[in-house]
Amino acid sequence: HKYSAADALLVGTAVVPHGDFAFAPSLVDDKNGSLVVHKACVDTGGRWTRDDLSSPDVIFVTTPHGLADDRNFLLYENTNSSGYALLGQDLHNSSFPMYKHNLSAAMEKNISMKLASILEAKNLNVSGLTGFGDGDDMPLRWGEVIPLSFFLQHPKQQPKQQPPPKAVIMSMPSRRYTQDLQMIPELLALGAEVGAYLDSLPQRVLWVVSADLAHTHEASGPYGFSKAAEPFDQACGEWAQTFDRQTLTVKAAALVDKALSCGFV
Repeated sequence: HKYSAADALLVGTAVVPHGDFAFAPSLVDDKNGSLVVHKACVDTGGRWTRDDLSSPDVIFVTTPHGLADDRNFLLYENTNSSGYALLGQDLHNSSFPMYKHNLSAAMEKNISMKLASILEAKNLNVSGLTGFGDGDDMPLRWGEVIPLSFFLQHPKQQPKQQPPPKAVIMSMPSRRYTQDLQMIPELLALGAEVGAYLDSLPQRVLWVVSADLAHTHEASGPYGFSKAAEPFDQACGEWAQTFDRQTLTVKAAALVDKALSCGFV
């Protein structure tokens, strides 16, 4: 594929869940909104896998559940990646026969390496990561496999003559568990730099945020109930509708430590 200056564009962004029930709502008998979320994810995947000029060449994924450094964000620099999501683990039921959903993705390693170099030069907490001397695939798990599956394995992807999009994956540091609020200024600065770089590329890029919202909606769940869960999710929804930054950095931020979201950072 030859790219022209007219192609250069960050074509869109999508926040996509990585939980079992969003991918396989049958695990909970299609209840509790799981089927609605699943259909929305499938529709989103279809929106960005049409055989037209809006279809991305690259999918940039940020994941909270990838390989994690204590301090730095990591950009995967292998040529290929592969792995699985273990479906059924979110049931927290040891008697359920869990099963794997597999995914392989070619990586756009040159973009990863260049982006890591640019961000490091700006003194941001980012490193490139190569696994196994690039002699094997970079391992993926549910935080990458489930969101990417809605795009790379969407039925509309099959008839296309163009190869599927390549992936660029950035993982979050483990300090996000204890420093999420302190990281907000850093995240804003990092996001601005990443967005500017992706928008300058000759390839069309789709930015996918792997994220689950509040984990504390039900007392019977593994994380218990919190009154913060619903207003946290509402604040995130308000941001998606208005792009008002303060709905995330102020309203949602005030609730996130009780709502327990693996997607705020």
